[in-house]
Amino acid sequence: MHEKYFDLSFDGICIYINIAVKNPLLGKIALVLAELFILVVFFIAVINWIPGLVLMSFFFLLLLMKYSLWNFFGQENLIINTKTISYRYDYGFFRTTRVTKKLSKPVFLHYENCDVIDDEFMVKLQLISNDKDDLPEIIYQFALPVSLQEAQQIDSLIRQISIQKVTDDYSLPDINLN
Repeated sequence: MHEKYFDLSFDGICIYINIAVKNPLLGKIALVLAELFILVVFFIAVINWIPGLVLMSFFFLLLLMKYSLWNFFGQENLIINTKTISYRYDYGFFRTTRVTKKLSKPVFLHYENCDVIDDEFMVKLQLISNDKDDLPEIIYQFALPVSLQEAQQIDSLIRQISIQKVTDDYSLPDINLN
């Protein structure tokens, strides 16, 4: 059973999205056992000094550790406004640096069918905008799937900030009679 954490907030200017998936205990145990196996291979390779096996087992150990940290503590943080999209990934013990992409055109959401998890239809989301040649390009692709209802909430907030930007851009200037 997948337990999911989804937090969506909106302050009138920015949309804040935090998503995390808590994987089942059996999967976590399998990852820990795989890491222990690779660690044993690494120590045997160091003791017998087999350089190729040392490098390969160390490489696999690093990959498994990153994957394990993501599955134990992984979280995706995203901030969307009319001018930028910022995101970073949280692995529990470390966070990636926040990446900010500037937007020249409005962004819209694209749904991709994913899977049915715990009787809930899940979708993968992509944020798409047009480039300088007016061709669509993927600005950001969500790492974790969300439910269709959560995707619709995000979509309505993106539409809301896009409409606010358009009305602000084309509104008449304030008239001050003083």
